[in-house]
Amino acid sequence: MHGIAYVLDLLDLLGRRDAAHRLVELALGGRWQRRGPDLTEGLAGIGLNLLHFSARTGDDAWYGAALEAGRLAVEALAQQDAARARKGAWISGAEGRAGLMRGASGPALLFLHLYERTGDEDWLARARAALRMDLACCTVADATGRCA
Repeated sequence: MHGIAYVLDLLDLLGRRDAAHRLVELALGGRWQRRGPDLTEGLAGIGLNLLHFSARTGDDAWYGAALEAGRLAVEALAQQDAARARKGAWISGAEGRAGLMRGASGPALLFLHLYERTGDEDWLARARAALRMDLACCTVADATGRCA
């Protein structure tokens, strides 16, 4: 829903901004907080979309939800790091994938945007850490892109 809302907002020339805003509100009514950290279907994509809409509208609730998405993505990445420590192998993103869409680079992008918006250096440090997670995973991978 967030992706559709974003496209509708970009198509403002067609008068779809109200529909975009309704879709964001509808999406926030779901269980978005339980999503994984990735960009494709998770907290990174949701957080980036909420930052976009909060900047366009000045809506503090959407900005607060974007911050919450960032906080939850940090927690999800920490859980992946703990799983890596238990298994002795690096796990990044959904099913051990690296990269922008399914790996820790998507959350890194969200953290970078949160840093730009807030000026809080912690977000920048979190972006660096997330990129390190993906880089560590990228050292060895099988043909599917999963860490070996």
